[in-house]
Amino acid sequence: ALVEKAPTSGKVKDAAKGKPYKVDLYSDDGKAWNRVKIDLNRNGKWDEKWSMKSDGSWHRQVASADDEHYDAKFVMRDGTWKQK
Repeated sequence: ALVEKAPTSGKVKDAAKGKPYKVDLYSDDGKAWNRVKIDLNRNGKWDEKWSMKSDGSWHRQVASADDEHYDAKFVMRDGTWKQK
């Protein structure tokens, strides 16, 4: 839902203030959010990175060991994440 709102700047830090997770949003063109970083437990290490590709598809990288080493990749298809 956060990504669906139009950006008012190039970056929003901690777009989910007060939640147990941290979300940073990025807009490289100023028109739409096209990158997201998620820290699920607020330990300062990104657990997930999402990016919108030029064709409009969303891709997700997951660091399952909570170490910023992304070992799983997904793509959004039909409203759900499908592993690549």
